[in-house]
Amino acid sequence: MRLKLCPACGEKNSPSSVECVSCGYDLTGVPAVDPEEVTKEVKETTEEEVPQTLTSEQSSINQAASVTERRGLVRICPVCGAVNPPQARKCQTCHEDIADVLPAPMPQEKTKQKHYSLEQIGTHYIYAIPCGTIIIGREHEMKEALMNKPYVSRIHAKLTAAEGKLYIENLSTTNYTYVNNERIPEGRVELHPGDEIGLGGMAMNGDRQEQAAYFVVGMMA
Repeated sequence: MRLKLCPACGEKNSPSSVECVSCGYDLTGVPAVDPEEVTKEVKETTEEEVPQTLTSEQSSINQAASVTERRGLVRICPVCGAVNPPQARKCQTCHEDIADVLPAPMPQEKTKQKHYSLEQIGTHYIYAIPCGTIIIGREHEMKEALMNKPYVSRIHAKLTAAEGKLYIENLSTTNYTYVNNERIPEGRVELHPGDEIGLGGMAMNGDRQEQAAYFVVGMMA
């Protein structure tokens, strides 16, 4: 009796099968063979000749499968999200019918988003910086930590968190913004974990001004 041998799992299927009963592999292009003849041929050949015998029986199938796999195509189950081989007709995880799902490139692993924070020096105040652009000052974001700091302007600086990086731009025309005790130039400046930000003042002889506000750039867990 001739059967279709699944090239993915080795399961024996009826010659009229269009998919493997075990793993759901697409068998439409797999020829039916006599398992006893295949076994006899394998036994009569040496160990070095086995790959050649198998290739003669399944060359067209294996070649098509290897080309598809080299392209990195997979079938993503719309029900459970599992990644399946491109020839699978049923999801190997939840057994959902995925025959109509078009093979697509393997999804890239998303880069973990960095989340920055500003930790006020001398207090327990920590501000989690959201993605995007915000304005900080005595009448804007972080005002709960800045309202009693007269050297900080109502609109003092702009923070931008984008693409895993953090930037600061001075908006104050009176007491300015400092990074690591240096006044920043016009335009935005990239910040890094551990940088010290001075809003409205800088440290003089190691002493920070009481009327200004100071923060350290940190990373959220």
